[in-house]
Amino acid sequence: MQSKREQPPVDGFLNSRAIIEAVKPYGWYHDFPKSIFISPELAERVKGKWGKQLGI
Repeated sequence: MQSKREQPPVDGFLNSRAIIEAVKPYGWYHDFPKSIFISPELAERVKGKWGKQLGI
């Protein structure tokens, strides 16, 4: 006899989800370090080298 944990689910598959709210709280806005961006030139170099593999 199988234990309850080993039995397949009734509908035949499992599904789990998580929602992560990754935002800066407005009240703490000035406590966070400044955002970092790359130059447009570097972005173009990366896209030229890896764009096809990344689908961009």
